[in-house]
Amino acid sequence: MAPAPRDHRPGRAQRPAAARATSVARRPARGLQSAGHPPEPARGLQSAASPSLHPLPRWLRVGALGLALVLGTLAWRWASRRWSLPCPAWLAWVLEGDLADRLTGTATTLDRLGLAPGLRVLEVGPGPGRLAIPAARRVLPHGAVVGIDIQPAMLDRLRARAAAAGVTNLTALHGDARDLPLASEQFDLVFFCTVLGEVPDREQALREAYRVLKPGGRLSVTEIMPDPHYQSAATVTRLAEIAGFRPERRLGRWHFYTASFRKDPGAPAAPRPAD
Repeated sequence: MAPAPRDHRPGRAQRPAAARATSVARRPARGLQSAGHPPEPARGLQSAASPSLHPLPRWLRVGALGLALVLGTLAWRWASRRWSLPCPAWLAWVLEGDLADRLTGTATTLDRLGLAPGLRVLEVGPGPGRLAIPAARRVLPHGAVVGIDIQPAMLDRLRARAAAAGVTNLTALHGDARDLPLASEQFDLVFFCTVLGEVPDREQALREAYRVLKPGGRLSVTEIMPDPHYQSAATVTRLAEIAGFRPERRLGRWHFYTASFRKDPGAPAAPRPAD
């Protein structure tokens, strides 16, 4: 048999037949994966074994969050009727700074209190001093502010902030609104701001406020929605009248109001309850 013709094209290297066969065997077929490696799934497609995840509709997530907030608020209000549940001290930072002042109407509340130089003022539940510190400045000269809080950690924060602000006519005392550690008839003004609802016995807290006020002194109660301890104006008025106060005026709308009451100028002195 005649030998196969050789390729005599220039530049083409001649390789033995065995080497050419080995090289062809090593090259995988185009479009196929080499043995031992599974095929790569097509891009943009999920494998049949992995289930597709469908997020909840936005309206359902928003509704669930709103329901949780409502239920949490109701639970907190129910619990506060049985135990004293003030704003915890570790959340005090929420009530500090210019943003907190704008959101909670600090300047408006202070204006409604009717502060004047020389007044002696008591704030029940001052927290970190959002109102007590600027109120102390407004009653200068000769006036003074006392803040009573049930939480020692909150009082420490109040003292530190007052010292940093250079306020020297503010005294922070530890005590319970239901049994104030104060002598009778020594204040011109007693005020609560989003605090009355935190006290389990609100009537007793207002009776104590009545006791420490001078005859003709004023009680001021400010409530702001959506505080979980929010008290309606009707509720505050009813409780204040039970304690002996006479309604005087109410400023603001239902979601942010300040109600003022007056102690009868001819009221007899009320003794401090015995321990």
